[in-house]
Amino acid sequence: MSNKSVSYSERLFDFQRVSTSTFHDDSSTSQEEKYEENISNQDSKKKIIRFFIYFVSFLVSILFIGFLSAFFTNSKESTSHEASNDSKSNIAHPKLYKGPNQKFSSESNFNSSDSVILLSIDGFKASYFELGLTPNLVKLGKNGIFPEYMIPSFPTITFPNHYTIATGLYPESHGIIGNAFYDPLLNDTFSYKKPSSTDSKWWGGEPIWVTAAINNIKSATCMFPGSESEIKGHRPTYWFPYDDEMSQTHKIDQIIEWLLLPPNIRPSLILSYFPEVDSAGHNFGPSSKQVNDTLIQIDNTIGYLISKLTDNNLLNSSNIIIVSDHGMSTSLVPTHSVSLNSLLSKSNLSHLDVDRQSINFTSPKIFKNKNLVSSVHLWPHAGITPSKAEDTLYIYNKLLKSQDSSKYKVYLKKDVPKRLFFNQGARIPPILIIAEKPYFITYYPAKSSSSAKDSKNRYGHKNSKGKEKWFSHTNSFNDADTFPNFYSKTPKTLGVHGYDNLDDDMRSIFIAHGNKFRSPKSNKSHTLFNFPHINNVDVYNILAKLIDVSPAPNNGSISVVQSMVKKFV
Repeated sequence: MSNKSVSYSERLFDFQRVSTSTFHDDSSTSQEEKYEENISNQDSKKKIIRFFIYFVSFLVSILFIGFLSAFFTNSKESTSHEASNDSKSNIAHPKLYKGPNQKFSSESNFNSSDSVILLSIDGFKASYFELGLTPNLVKLGKNGIFPEYMIPSFPTITFPNHYTIATGLYPESHGIIGNAFYDPLLNDTFSYKKPSSTDSKWWGGEPIWVTAAINNIKSATCMFPGSESEIKGHRPTYWFPYDDEMSQTHKIDQIIEWLLLPPNIRPSLILSYFPEVDSAGHNFGPSSKQVNDTLIQIDNTIGYLISKLTDNNLLNSSNIIIVSDHGMSTSLVPTHSVSLNSLLSKSNLSHLDVDRQSINFTSPKIFKNKNLVSSVHLWPHAGITPSKAEDTLYIYNKLLKSQDSSKYKVYLKKDVPKRLFFNQGARIPPILIIAEKPYFITYYPAKSSSSAKDSKNRYGHKNSKGKEKWFSHTNSFNDADTFPNFYSKTPKTLGVHGYDNLDDDMRSIFIAHGNKFRSPKSNKSHTLFNFPHINNVDVYNILAKLIDVSPAPNNGSISVVQSMVKKFV
């Protein structure tokens, strides 16, 4: 045997050669070449298998990482949403109820050629349909969804209920508890007549136009309460501030103009506001000729809308909802006026020390006096905020002893009936004096005027010296502060709302018509209506369903939506 050293590679080759030498091959290829080819094929197969295993492992890893990312992102967003609500609660609003928060379909099937139009007729009480003056509204309802009535939220006044319709939240949750109120945490006063009322600090919840914006859906509003404010960093795509000079037909023409815009800039959600029925009801009473005339006018406007939609081939793609915020009841002035000043005096609490020339009986004032009362507001009721919290029970007991339960009831905030959803949040005063229909609470007794001229001056018009008498009047939203008959020699009729939301006179309306609504079953018990009554907290969810977006937390019911709106396919 040679002593020549053999390398590892050579020894390996010898081993391989010996190992393969036993295989017989008749081909011209040498055994060594055949072996190397065989080894090469095996290596290729191993590489392919190894690559496949690596590739599958990579895909599984990507899917797993994606799942974890989505899970933590959703958790973070949910926590952020709740934290945002809690933050608002800490500032001025009560914590929002956790209402339905689900997407109505797994993918958005919203057709941009479809439109959703909501019109609000302020002060249209449900029983007005019985007068037979609104054939266009009735026809629209009978061919669509037509509940006998809609239940508003308490208090049954304009701004709280419009914002409830927009958000699906009770006033105690969205924070707009009246047309005017005081916020002790902000140490500021909200009044719908003040420019500062559009400040975002007042507006809680998420109105439907903000929900639309978050989901990249364009919207437009025309004078709808709340829509002039920036909320959660969003506004409607198009919006008009309140303008007394804009006629009903002009508003309809604007809606048509929006609907005829090119698809990429066309709003799919439109809301508009009409105050005339409410104004006539306040000034002359709900049974007056003036109200009847206004009902005919608004019905003609609805007919004009249908005609314009038809002429422009828009009717079949339009889903129309018509609502009101509250009803209206009849009161007599000064017969049904309850003077808060007299009530306090009767309770052995001194008269309010205020400037009689500047007081506005529907707007809150901060009263600095020694009588323990620092603020009073909430027409047609009264809310009392003591200067010191420890005086609350003392003042409450004084008022309770002299209570006239046929005209009003005195409550601590915590004792307000739960069904009213009006006892949470700093904006609701510690003591509430809730008027019983037909009574209403004012700061001073209503007095007879010596002349029509004097009555006009006291109503807020300037006299010859340029000074305003008693009440400062602005003709905006035409709500409970505009009563030209408030001072008269003899009792005069006026319309009042704000009472218990289950009172028949406070019932509002809801009509829906369009291709996304189900065909209701005929109501054999009534020839006019075809759907059970609903609550106005349900309207937001209906709108969210129609534009196919996930609703924000709210107080509404999903079951109402499911029974009213078709499933999208």
